[in-house]
Amino acid sequence: MYDLTQTTFLFSYFVNAGAQVTGTAPQIAAFLDLALDQGGNWSNGTQTFTVSGLLDKIGDQLIGQDWKVAWGPAVYQSRQDARADNAMAVLHSASQDLYVVAIAGTDPNDAYDWLKEDFPVGPNDMVDFPLADPAIPPVGHKADATRSQVSLGTARGLHHLLENLIDQDGNKASLIAYLQTLVPSGTGTPRIIFAGHSLGGALSAALPLQVLSMIEGWTWTSQGGAVNILPTAGPTPGNAVFADAWGAAFPAAPIAGINTGNQVSALNVPIANDKDLVPHAWTAIYATTPDSADPFYFFDFRPLAQTLQSLTVTIGPGLCDVVHHFAARAQTDGNGANAAVLPGRTWLPASFPISYFDKDTGTFSSYSLPTGEVIDPFTLLKVVGNVHVWGYFPFFGIKATDLPFPTAVEQGQSVFGTAQVITPEAV
Repeated sequence: MYDLTQTTFLFSYFVNAGAQVTGTAPQIAAFLDLALDQGGNWSNGTQTFTVSGLLDKIGDQLIGQDWKVAWGPAVYQSRQDARADNAMAVLHSASQDLYVVAIAGTDPNDAYDWLKEDFPVGPNDMVDFPLADPAIPPVGHKADATRSQVSLGTARGLHHLLENLIDQDGNKASLIAYLQTLVPSGTGTPRIIFAGHSLGGALSAALPLQVLSMIEGWTWTSQGGAVNILPTAGPTPGNAVFADAWGAAFPAAPIAGINTGNQVSALNVPIANDKDLVPHAWTAIYATTPDSADPFYFFDFRPLAQTLQSLTVTIGPGLCDVVHHFAARAQTDGNGANAAVLPGRTWLPASFPISYFDKDTGTFSSYSLPTGEVIDPFTLLKVVGNVHVWGYFPFFGIKATDLPFPTAVEQGQSVFGTAQVITPEAV
């Protein structure tokens, strides 16, 4: 039986399933509903998939054993974009009096996510927080260390999650309107847990503070319901004033009944893989020397030797100059934004080899860090991606091979060989 933090992490992971299909926002929302729930056939008009449902396959192994998709899933899609730029769903266990607001991370194939929600941070790309009016698209302003601010990318994500999500019927789905109706049932320990991985880790950290600022006299909290967070692999969303407010609102909440092997025994504790690049943004990306107190991901750039050290591999001639340029620029932007780590962030030690699902073969494979200098950008991306996505399952004591992969298989083809295999990826 998966415990509370394991179950929550699985929802935060599988809410990314829509990242590997294209279509309209309602079509992707319908796909995501199948992937999270009972599975079934799905089509975008040109392709048809048989989708494996998470609750159908392992719902009886999740804490409570009575989970339902209670709101959404809903998707935001920018203009002329056939991908899910943002996605979110709420799952509910009545026996646990527990709601999980699962927020998707970056679609690795989606330029909007990278350029509009991941990268915009810097001395002129900050937004006062909480957002005064989430209905208005945010605009970046000058960084101010005396005010609570989040990055422009984080603010955009919050705007879309609160204002622009579309469900599978093509209707606007309002999370705030739904949350306002919730009342603790008196069974279990009433909790609403906001959870996400990667970009979803940053958004799931910031969204509950925004929600609390918007719902006055919320029945859920006034009657004893808790609001908690389980952010994993997230970049730093804001500055020190924001981080201090976050820590005051969400102190660590230890959880009883955690399974043996699960290292995540508390909520409101940001979880980071110590070899993962993304949680190092925007506070510890690049320095000339490593720092044992807060290790930088890239360090020790030696132009004469033409190498760049990282926490995972040595980047060799040719590639190191390009990576160094972007790493140094990212560190400068983070410094200019007054970026600050959320209180309680916990670095957990990476372990290798990593078990990952190989879409090319339709089977699980074992992955270890390459030896020697890396000079191929695709090899470097595979290092970063596998550590960032698949490296978190061991922290929760979850065997990825026990999960219902693949999420979908194109009808008429085998999962092996040339079949198109869809797996949730929170990169």
